[in-house]
Amino acid sequence: MKSALLLLGIVFIVGCISLAPLEACIGSDECELSLCDCKCHVKGQTPEAKDGRMCGINCLAEYNVSGCSCSNNVCTEVKTQATTQPVIGRPPTKPKLEYMESGCSRNQKVREGITISPSRSSVSIKHNVMYTCCANITLSLEQEDSTLKVIETNTGDVCRCLCTYEINAKIINLLPGEYNVEVYGIKYRDVHPLELKGSRRVSVSSGLTVECSEDSDCVPAQCCHPTSCTTKANAPNCAKTVCSMVCQGPLDCGAGRCACVNNQCSVVSGE
Repeated sequence: MKSALLLLGIVFIVGCISLAPLEACIGSDECELSLCDCKCHVKGQTPEAKDGRMCGINCLAEYNVSGCSCSNNVCTEVKTQATTQPVIGRPPTKPKLEYMESGCSRNQKVREGITISPSRSSVSIKHNVMYTCCANITLSLEQEDSTLKVIETNTGDVCRCLCTYEINAKIINLLPGEYNVEVYGIKYRDVHPLELKGSRRVSVSSGLTVECSEDSDCVPAQCCHPTSCTTKANAPNCAKTVCSMVCQGPLDCGAGRCACVNNQCSVVSGE
């Protein structure tokens, strides 16, 4: 009897250990984007680091992935809606969507629902939803006058299991005014049609703030292959970041530089 209980205990412990993720993070600075698969890994676990591969996928252009974040101890891709290239030398004026989804989570304590919260020049959206665990949820933004529509689409598959997804999105670069924000989801081919999940009328009190007064106030907003500029106060900590040698994006290899244009940190073409 004691032997049976001991064996059962060992099986239980091994089973618990096997449930632990092989790659776990505590903070976003422990995550790294691979240019081989455009997935986020714990530093040192990318295909480049493990296999010595040299890759150069433009993850932003191909998969709308702009960086990494640590969510629920898992390195997760930060996705940005692909937009047309802004006019060089001018600050962005069209609304832009940034978002991150946690991936399939077995956390049953997360309650389903949508919250829409306005701030100075942006609107934040948090959507917790129970959905098929084979999904790959992407977001896009559509604007019709003062109505902003966030569209959630499953570009993956569907299967019989369910899990929780935590979707965090932000609509930025909004000018002052009143907006109707609507969230639709989750569309999957002709199987799951779009459905209005939540809406709110919000007021944005102030638009783009004064970021800079001279070019020296501005620096790249990302460590590797930067695509935009920000203030020195908001600059990322790149002390322990190792980037590939690929020339990629509007600032790499002398293609452009950061400058203060109309009091906004912007990308200008190299001179």
